[in-house]
Amino acid sequence: MAVFSQTKIKKLIVVAGIITLVVSCNPISTFATTNTEQDSSCEVEITNPTRAVIWVYKVVDGYVYKRLYNKSTGQWIGDWILVGPV
Repeated sequence: MAVFSQTKIKKLIVVAGIITLVVSCNPISTFATTNTEQDSSCEVEITNPTRAVIWVYKVVDGYVYKRLYNKSTGQWIGDWILVGPV
């Protein structure tokens, strides 16, 4: 069994700490994509036994809007609501 002096143990701890910092501090690159469509829509269906209501989404000038639509009556419910940027 090897006996280590305190200076060797301290050096080992410092080297291990430096290696840990170097390995864990790598930058992570992320890239955002933009939607080039100016006006698009999408439907999300909410199941409700009394009425068939869905959220309809659209994108206008880079902003997402949503509005409720009653499929059973064919009527819009409320106004367009701004969700946020794409």
